[in-house]
Amino acid sequence: MGSQLNRRDLIRGAVGWAAASTLSAWPTRLRAQGANGDVRIGIIGVGGKGSAHLKEAAKLQGVRVVAISDPDTEQMTKAITALEKAEYPHKVTPHKDIRKLLESKDVDAVIVATPNHWHALAGIWACQAGKDAYVEKPVSYNMFEGRKLVEAARKYKRVVYHGIQRRSDLGQQEVCEYLKSGALGKLKFVQGPFFRLRESIGKATEPLQPPPSIDYDLWLGPAAKEPLMRLRFHYDWHWFWNTGNGEIGNNGPHQLDLARRYLGDPLPPPRVLTIAGRFLYDDDAQTPNSGLVFYDFPGAPLIYEFTNLPLKPGVKAVGNYKGIKEGAVAHCENGYIAGGFAYDNSDKKIEVPGATDPKKKFKSFTLDNGRDHLQNFINSVRKRELRPGLKDIEVGHYSTCLCHLGNTSYRLGKEAPPGAILEQIKGNPQALATFERMKAHLSDLGIRLDESKAVLGQWLEFDAKKEVFTGDSAPEANKLLRRAEYRKPYVVPDKV
Repeated sequence: MGSQLNRRDLIRGAVGWAAASTLSAWPTRLRAQGANGDVRIGIIGVGGKGSAHLKEAAKLQGVRVVAISDPDTEQMTKAITALEKAEYPHKVTPHKDIRKLLESKDVDAVIVATPNHWHALAGIWACQAGKDAYVEKPVSYNMFEGRKLVEAARKYKRVVYHGIQRRSDLGQQEVCEYLKSGALGKLKFVQGPFFRLRESIGKATEPLQPPPSIDYDLWLGPAAKEPLMRLRFHYDWHWFWNTGNGEIGNNGPHQLDLARRYLGDPLPPPRVLTIAGRFLYDDDAQTPNSGLVFYDFPGAPLIYEFTNLPLKPGVKAVGNYKGIKEGAVAHCENGYIAGGFAYDNSDKKIEVPGATDPKKKFKSFTLDNGRDHLQNFINSVRKRELRPGLKDIEVGHYSTCLCHLGNTSYRLGKEAPPGAILEQIKGNPQALATFERMKAHLSDLGIRLDESKAVLGQWLEFDAKKEVFTGDSAPEANKLLRRAEYRKPYVVPDKV
């Protein structure tokens, strides 16, 4: 089961740790916000995102961080040291094993910020242990696990949030209402761009040995035990199918959820196609770094467009779509919405009739990227709002399904020349336009798609109500709905 770690031992093991970058982000002093009735939080996974949640939760009124858990004792040492540096007034108990934290009667709710392959199982175990849970995006490693997490929330009557923070952005609610009003005419399509530069992860000549501070069996959990062909242990697990979901599953949930919201929160679409590849870098990563996913929603399609490559050689900058690097753009008959402003089809901001205040001259929406999302989770825990609408785990599950659909199409695809790709998307003008931008961008980097071919994914048909693939590709696609095998005892059960 793993042993509970002594806080003093953790701090003693931190000798020589240079933590300036982490500690500088903390306030000089964290004061106690409440004595009685505090929501007692446990943080599961205290790496980059987990440490950010730890800092935020520690500052919330009426919240007390009482425990942390991570199979890497060095990461827990950093977290405990940061708390001590900030003079956090409450005792925080570290556990190497997640199960020890979940056994604690001192924990009311947890924040799950582990690698992707642990997200759903940690959330399910939390529900079974009587804890409420905030599960980071993507809420599942695969579609089966996401559905089981939803079932666990319902069965055990727990408040379970997803970590797609923009669902708490009130300005985005205003955008949705504006779209529904028909002010810009009928919605035609939604584009979900994600442009962020990432360097090559390098190429290993031999399997990586996990650092001695890590209990590798615990870290691996439900994932298969296989050689780690990469240079860096932490974070680069994103780019391997055994533990991650690539960029489509890493940041895609944010853009795809926002785009799905603009569409009116429909169930996943009946058809999907991915065109993507790993370009420019000769490294160990298995997942694509540039491409598009076409979601064939009835009425108004959704196109996810992503790249991790620079705009041009030698430039540490990325491109954009309608001025947006990360987000969603809603295109209507008479204009579009991007980055908090409404535009006409000539790319000019739409003026508000009769406005006298220069600051309110144009139709705009105040966006905050969901800064109150974690606070909203705490509020829901207090009120016992088991299905709090926009933040409910089932909403996160459906948006995460879009990530899994895109990845499944890609994984079943094959490299193809541009002509064959164009033949598959010739009836979809938005997909064609996105593919042409992709080709032009790669050409600027000296990459010709008739030489370094993109992967043309399978057109997949999907039954959203049953959450299974149908059609000719169903036999192979349905195999990717879940793991072929889970390592005991880290099993996501068929019956939660």
